[in-house]
Amino acid sequence: VRQLLEHKEGLFRMNMMGKRVNFAARSVIAPDPYIDTDEVGVPLPFAKELCYPEPVTANNIKLLRQLVINGRDTYPGACYIENEKGQLTDLRLRNAGQREAMAKMLLTKDANGNIKSKKVWRNLLEGDILLVNRQPTLHKASIMALRARILKSKRQTIRMHYSNCNTFNADFDGDEINLHFPQGELARSEAYNIGSAKYQYTSAKDGSPLRGLIQDHVASGFLLTKRDTFLTRQDYNQLVFTAISGFDGKQRERVVKTLPPCILKPAVLYTGKQVVSSLLINLVGDLPRMNYDGNAQVSDKAWGEGKIPAGSPLGEQLVLVQECELLRGVLDKSTFGAKNYSLVHAIHELYGVDLCSKFLSCFGRVVTSYFQKRGFTCSMEDLVLVDEAEKQRRDLIDHALEKAVDGLAKYLSIEEEIKNQSLEERREAVSKELRRKYINSHGQVGPEVDNVMKSIVSPISSEIFKVCLPHGLLVGFPENSFSCMILSGAKGSNVNQTQVSCALGQQELEGRRVPMMVSGKTLPSFRAYDPMPRAGGWVSDRFLTGIRPQEYYFHCMAGREGLVDTAVKTSRSGYLQRCIIKHLEDLTVQYDYSVRNSDGVVIQTLYGDDGIDVGKVKYLTGKASQLDFLAKNSSILVYKYGLTEHFLQDSGLNTEAAAIK
Repeated sequence: VRQLLEHKEGLFRMNMMGKRVNFAARSVIAPDPYIDTDEVGVPLPFAKELCYPEPVTANNIKLLRQLVINGRDTYPGACYIENEKGQLTDLRLRNAGQREAMAKMLLTKDANGNIKSKKVWRNLLEGDILLVNRQPTLHKASIMALRARILKSKRQTIRMHYSNCNTFNADFDGDEINLHFPQGELARSEAYNIGSAKYQYTSAKDGSPLRGLIQDHVASGFLLTKRDTFLTRQDYNQLVFTAISGFDGKQRERVVKTLPPCILKPAVLYTGKQVVSSLLINLVGDLPRMNYDGNAQVSDKAWGEGKIPAGSPLGEQLVLVQECELLRGVLDKSTFGAKNYSLVHAIHELYGVDLCSKFLSCFGRVVTSYFQKRGFTCSMEDLVLVDEAEKQRRDLIDHALEKAVDGLAKYLSIEEEIKNQSLEERREAVSKELRRKYINSHGQVGPEVDNVMKSIVSPISSEIFKVCLPHGLLVGFPENSFSCMILSGAKGSNVNQTQVSCALGQQELEGRRVPMMVSGKTLPSFRAYDPMPRAGGWVSDRFLTGIRPQEYYFHCMAGREGLVDTAVKTSRSGYLQRCIIKHLEDLTVQYDYSVRNSDGVVIQTLYGDDGIDVGKVKYLTGKASQLDFLAKNSSILVYKYGLTEHFLQDSGLNTEAAAIK
């Protein structure tokens, strides 16, 4: 009996607290940068099977009659007709003539003259709302409502925009997601107006942004907006058209505003920054225009010889937007990624969720289109060093053994005894002394020796990295595609670049160097108690020119430890989170801002002890830069919150007493 009830597969968790449900779909996800950020691409076979019971009214009778006539085989169609008694008629069992007759009988009256309340179980249509969930559901944004975009292609994968990957923690290496089709008008309304992806821009945890563009978009956005990117009139118009093609409703009817070219002679040219400016101007329309100051991730030191002083207005690190025109700075991960106080975060704060979501969708299309035209390839020449840097790197590696022997001799207090000997003799003497010390201390001296050796090789590694990067590379930034990816925040880190072009450095296991066997060797191919850095796991080789078998083995040991750590932490943190969630799941914030459980017991008299919604106060922490930003955009805030003269007068906020308070 206990086996039937307990654990994840027991009756309680499997059949009562969680169930298999209808009106759901599951499939592998694939990326699609051309759908909107609050859309999900649904394959046609799914759209034909998922259905919604829509009540027949005078407003929708024409559409529903056509759907009934189409039946199950033609999309858009209907699956069933439900009569006033709740009985279902399967349209798969009816021919075209019968369906046409049933369509005519949808809006009929009973003997008393009342219209019969029939329902048509119609197919999923374009624009319908779906709840999208990827497991494990670790936070609120792991379930978001996205609008359906029906895909006519034969591929049966669900399509998702890149900007939603962060919230779902999804990638496209075989991940699957679930779709749930809400079955009532109230559920649909909540999904459209509360659960929609555009309302999940800020985290409920600390108010930081969850959604932003990633990878290719970041690299492309950086290359498009750097100072020497010029476009012909045709390219500029094409990119602006690509941007505004995502507009809908009243935005489509507006006249498209373009900017004059920045260069007239010898040829008419536009900058990439002007494309972004045009998008912002057309997106905002007749609303007050925004001002923004920010910092790009690419520092001024990275450009050319690195001689631009920090904070200089001549650089590209300080981003400046005036009246919706991008005047200075490049756009990269820190300006349109999921970062605090980015340009997208500023748009969200000033104009709200709709414009923010639309900007992400449209800008994503622009940078995708630009990348397709420009191309981006990481080649071998991006990884190679100049001869001078290569020579300095080699010298540092060659002197590493001598520095290690001398450093250990100093630690072992035998440097005076061996100072006039050759390197090989000193190495042998240090090795013997190490052996004696290990045996006498029963191995207790190991951590101490590790720290000494790490303090010796760490400066050598740092010196190698300094010599090679960034100015030791054959191809400089921003022409170097590998550097471009790393510095713009698209993908990778400095560690990746150093391991490819410089050296792998010290391999560590549980915070220590590679452990020795009983014989005093780390591997059979090394001497016992060898002071050579290589024997302790310091790898001077790099991926560009290949690593030797011993180094490969050490690197695999460190890599294995990382994998095991991840696997262990996942299971432990998962159970810990479940324990916490089970105790918190019945807590709700009431209309009086108190926090109560399911029995109505007061847990907190005021939510968070201050009644503040964390997701809405990121720009109200009192920092000078934030208040300055709000002051510069006061006209937008006045418009957004309707702070008219009448409002101020009625509320008494325009009096002298209110000003003093």
